[in-house]
Amino acid sequence: MKHKVGDVVQIKSLDWYNENKDEDDWVVGEHMSGFGFDMSKYCGMKAKISEISNNQYSIDIDEGSWTWCDYMFEEDIPEDMVNNPSHYTWLKDKCGIEVIDITRHLDFVSGNIVKYALRASKKKEKGYTDKEKELEDWKKCKWYIEDKIKSLEEEIKNTH
Repeated sequence: MKHKVGDVVQIKSLDWYNENKDEDDWVVGEHMSGFGFDMSKYCGMKAKISEISNNQYSIDIDEGSWTWCDYMFEEDIPEDMVNNPSHYTWLKDKCGIEVIDITRHLDFVSGNIVKYALRASKKKEKGYTDKEKELEDWKKCKWYIEDKIKSLEEEIKNTH
């Protein structure tokens, strides 16, 4: 079993289903449950694993109507870089909050300091090694810290 309760999976595409079904509209994996026509309405959807029993999964989008197996899910789920980028949501499993849950309560500059510190070593970007991207985030964090210090120094200077 590749997944655990709480994991988000993506059900194989309708194209995959249509290419792999037999004349009775079933796809059967080796030693696993069949993927039938009525299940195909979930093709391409993302779902959360809600239960694991007898080497099969239950998911949250089908009201427990079907049992699902690893072969029915995509190997790699494309990351949702707008709503749930992993470099900002990694804290959720550790302490129940996301980076945005912290930064939305701070001013812009302080929020960016926290944001870049918390995502350093987590964000991947094409054209950068992991260390280069981490260094870039720490440099951004440093820039915002220095900007905050400068701003506070100016504010203090102007009040005297």
